[in-house]
Amino acid sequence: SVGGQSLACAIERVAPGGTIVMFGSSSGELTPIGFRQFVPDHEGARLQTFAYYTSGPGIGEDIASLLALVAAGRLETRVALTVPWTDIAQALDALRQRSFSGKAVLTITG
Repeated sequence: SVGGQSLACAIERVAPGGTIVMFGSSSGELTPIGFRQFVPDHEGARLQTFAYYTSGPGIGEDIASLLALVAAGRLETRVALTVPWTDIAQALDALRQRSFSGKAVLTITG
């Protein structure tokens, strides 16, 4: 989701036949991408874009695809903060301060 240098590093590390899912560019940095970055050590690798805000009615299929990759161990997720929905202010403060790297998850009980 960062783009820029992070995306460039992901391309350098993707396994042959692997998939990089690009779903944002919060750094605002451009990433030059060329064919030669994918050969010879990354043959068959894919760069997949995912934009939930433009997916329309098929968003369920996109999310199902991402969840299938997670379940198969082919896509790693990093949850850095888990808080109850009632403590959303805590999560928002941490996000604004960029005090962690990863995703924040809000839990709902009852």
